Formats: sequence, structure tokens, C-alpha cells
Amino acid sequence: NAHQLTISMHAIVVVLGDVGRSPRMQYHAASLLENGHSVSLIGYEGEKLIPALIGENEKLEVVRFRVPAPKSLRKILPLYLLVRASLLFFFVCRALFQAAPNRSVDVVLVQNPPAMPLLLVTHLYCIIRGIVSGHRPAFVIDWHNLGFSMLDNKLFSGIARTYEKWMAPYATAHLCVTAAMKLFLQTHFDVPHEQISVLHDCPPNMFQPLSIEDQHELISRLHKELCSACPKHWYESLDPTRQTLLTEIN
Repeated sequence: NAHQLTISMHAIVVVLGDVGRSPRMQYHAASLLENGHSVSLIGYEGEKLIPALIGENEKLEVVRFRVPAPKSLRKILPLYLLVRASLLFFFVCRALFQAAPNRSVDVVLVQNPPAMPLLLVTHLYCIIRGIVSGHRPAFVIDWHNLGFSMLDNKLFSGIARTYEKWMAPYATAHLCVTAAMKLFLQTHFDVPHEQISVLHDCPPNMFQPLSIEDQHELISRLHKELCSACPKHWYESLDPTRQTLLTEIN
């Protein structure tokens, strides 16, 4: 009898920030788990994870950490940036090697931005992992934005752009949120089009439309606030026991 062969892999998903505030990367992790893969999710401490990533799951490992900020050095910007980058490099390296040290790793998926020093650290990690274990993980970048475009300082923006352009071709594959981003990576960062996949943001199954009753209950709780921003004749004739600006129950 014919049967489908399912190959389970281990993915490390990395956010250089509060992973609880990165829904797209959490959805990646949840999707991988739903398809039978193992996931190590790495990111800063902070907000709670989505329900699909909370609770005991033998296929899920969560590594969260906090990077100390050398606030006393902020007046000396070049020194502050050097120390900050060094601390990030150390803590990200430690988190990567802490994640599933005794298991093989098939892919490392990282969010960009921020790019510094995450892209370089991940690339080096994949090389070292390949030398030590004989199996080099794939390196995948999920481009949420272009890091250099978010910097106002022209010098720092130029350095960041050069860095992102230098690191991009080292990745095995790329994900991006729009076709325009894909075109930019091809045109300006010399990434082959076959290595780039456009993956639009879309809500996972945990988001479902509210029933009419739930909609009415929600709008009822917000009724006073909504009315305060509307002309009086919109709501003065409403029966507040069963009517709102947008809903009505019998």
C-alpha cells in the first residue's frame, strides 16, 4: 500500500527582540509544530506567547533572555554601540548553542530587522554546527522590513545597508511580506529570485469572526466611548438595553 512519508525536522526560530511582540514569527513556530516538526523558539523576555505556544509540548523549546543595556555609555555613542553589539553577539550565540544542544538542527529562521548582529551570528552558527555535527542547518531570513531604511542617521543607515546587502546572499532562502520586497532583494541585494518566497501576513486559525451576540456584547461595553465621538442625534433615540450604534438585539 502506498503511504505518505513524513519527515520531521528541527527548526530554530529567532527574534532579536521580545518574541511575544512578534506574531509573525510565533505563527511560523506554531505552523511548524502543527505539521509535526520540533521548534526551538528564541527571543527576549517580555510579553506572553500566543496560546498555541503556551503549555507543555515535547516538540517545543522556548529560550528567552534579557540583554543588559549599558546606559551609562550612551553619552559616548561609538563606545555604546560597540559594547551593545558585543553583548548582543554573546547573548545570541549563547541562546543558539543552548537550544537543543544534543539534537540536530535542520533550519534556522530569523526575523530581520534587526540585522545586527543577528544575521552574522546565525551564519557563523550554521557553519560551526555543520563542522561539529556534519550537518549544516539551512539559514532562512524572514524580511519584515529593511533594517537600514528605519535609521535616520545617514552614516548608520549606509553601514546597515552595506551589512544587510553583504549578509543576504549567505542565506539559503528568504521569506518576505510583499512582492515589492522580493523585487528589492533581487535588484539591490543580488539575491536570486528562486531563493525568495513571498509569504503574506494572514491570521491563523485561532482568529475567528465573532458571533452577533459577542459583537453586541463588545460594542455595548464600548457604547459610551463611541457615542462621545458621534453626533447626538445618532444615539439619543437608542434603547441602551438592546441597541448600540452598530448592533441591535430583540
